Amino acid sequence: MYICDWTHWQGNPAPAVRIADEGFGAVKMKAGGATKEGWSFIDPVFASSARAVQEEGSLVPFAFWYLVPGRPVAQAGLFCDLIREANKLYPGHLNGWALELDVEQVGLTAADVANFLESWLALTNEYPIIVYSNKTLWDKCCRDLVGSSFTHHLEEAHWVSESVRYDGSKPYASQHFHGVDPKWWDVDYGGWHEASILQFTNRAVVAGKMVPCSYFNGSRQDFRSLFTR
Repeated sequence: MYICDWTHWQGNPAPAVRIADEGFGAVKMKAGGATKEGWSFIDPVFASSARAVQEEGSLVPFAFWYLVPGRPVAQAGLFCDLIREANKLYPGHLNGWALELDVEQVGLTAADVANFLESWLALTNEYPIIVYSNKTLWDKCCRDLVGSSFTHHLEEAHWVSESVRYDGSKPYASQHFHGVDPKWWDVDYGGWHEASILQFTNRAVVAGKMVPCSYFNGSRQDFRSLFTR
């Protein structure tokens, strides 16, 4: 199942019907957190994108929080509130959404990550959460932190070569995916040994925009069963 990212960097809310027509199973939307704007930043297209994705009906709504240094408990709370506000099928709840913590920002500490995840699990009665990272990013801040003690779900960031990503004659996610090495699903950091999702490109064309794309090796129902309640 193919998944595409969508944030304010795409310039407009997610065109959910078109994304679904192009064969995607989920849209991963940025809820908030930002390097420049800080921990309390809310993505300005998130609410509109969330509404469009849920109204389309077949796509799985998927949101992530971009963790920045400091106030991890507050960041976990804001993420939780935003999803509850955006949830149209189960208003006031998280149900039906796949949710993720993005661990990549320079300056993060193991305490930032651990305190966010601990707070998230306490706030949400252990609602499933995915961690997005890779070995290089994780080891910069969390080398000795066992992320798998908080969640078994990892999205591994491992992009195909530049020659594939910058080939203008093959701009689509399904074309980029041919450059994936099956060994990339096997990982060895943070206590994880395999990735649940693989982000394999940052430059696929989706609905006319260039976005990161990921792959889940299963059906939409498998995805919902693993990452949602």
